[in-house]
Amino acid sequence: MFFIRLLSRFPLPVLYLFSDCLTSFAAILDQAIRKKVIDSNLGNFAFPEKSAAERKKISQSILFENFTDAFLQRPIKAAYHFLKKRI
Repeated sequence: MFFIRLLSRFPLPVLYLFSDCLTSFAAILDQAIRKKVIDSNLGNFAFPEKSAAERKKISQSILFENFTDAFLQRPIKAAYHFLKKRI
């Protein structure tokens, strides 16, 4: 309750800046967790016969390309369903 009262005293631009920083931190943390899981899965299950350099190249393509695609598609899909429901 104290935290909400404290936040309510700040102007909106400050709250937006706080929100952007919090979101960036969460995205960085998510990327770090995903990287560990992807590297583990590639090494143990998917491609144990490939070298470390090849697995690193595969993990980078999975981590960055697919993550950004999914990150951009989620709001678009949500907006589509929202608009479809409203129309």
